Amino acid sequence: DKNEDKIVMIRVHDSGDFYSKEYQEMWYQIAEDLIDFPNLVLYAYTKMISQSKALEKMQPSNFDLIYSFGGSEDHLIDVESDKHSKVFESEEELIKNGYINGTDDDKNAVIGPKKIGLVYHGGKSYKNTSWKGN
Repeated sequence: DKNEDKIVMIRVHDSGDFYSKEYQEMWYQIAEDLIDFPNLVLYAYTKMISQSKALEKMQPSNFDLIYSFGGSEDHLIDVESDKHSKVFESEEELIKNGYINGTDDDKNAVIGPKKIGLVYHGGKSYKNTSWKGN
């Protein structure tokens, strides 16, 4: 069993995404090679929904994938069954919509529930963003 306090989480991409099927498969192979380390989890946020869903059977158990709203494939995200993230204007909005706050700690995103909320903190006005959570 994984002890929450001893989990080592490695985020694939601080920014960027799985630009090709082969690239995503390579990360899955890296995770598979590390499967003997039970407290090690690789994780990534992605907007490459159709590609990721096509590779679901290949995804190792130690690789956590979080679908991110804000891309051209948002309609493919099932908010009831897919682990996903949405951006909200405030923590209050995030909570009101039933999401756990993953803004300051990715641990919530990796070991928490399927609905991860992030509070917008960018330079542009939230109202003018096309990828907001609502």
